[in-house]
Amino acid sequence: MQNILEKKVDRLNYLKGLIRLSVCNDDISIEEKQFYLEAAASMELDEGDMAELDECWQSSGDFPVTFSSKKVSLFFLQEAVQLCEIDGNYDEIEKREILKVGNELGLSTGEIRKIEAWVREGMEWKKRGEQLLDELAEGGI
Repeated sequence: MQNILEKKVDRLNYLKGLIRLSVCNDDISIEEKQFYLEAAASMELDEGDMAELDECWQSSGDFPVTFSSKKVSLFFLQEAVQLCEIDGNYDEIEKREILKVGNELGLSTGEIRKIEAWVREGMEWKKRGEQLLDELAEGGI
């Protein structure tokens, strides 16, 4: 993550974007908050930055995020979709917000849909792996 989010402004907007998506449906799950906290801990931000981010949690979530390159925008969107999927409920409000943010970042609907499909595939792959471990641990297969 650090090799993609090299600029401080990108790190701050990445976290602001995660907040925006977490609050968009008025249902911040424990998994979403943990995802954010783990990301924030790795960002090496100062107290002023953290205070600015704390204010975002209290807002309506309607604030812009921008990134220094298309690659960083794509990386953010990939992470954002994972955030929305992490609680097992990627709802219509979150999908509309992902599309809105992606469009604000200059990404095409096709690019956004490809990222969503990749994340969905990855989540299913991870779930199958967890099921396999459970089966093997119980002496199955």
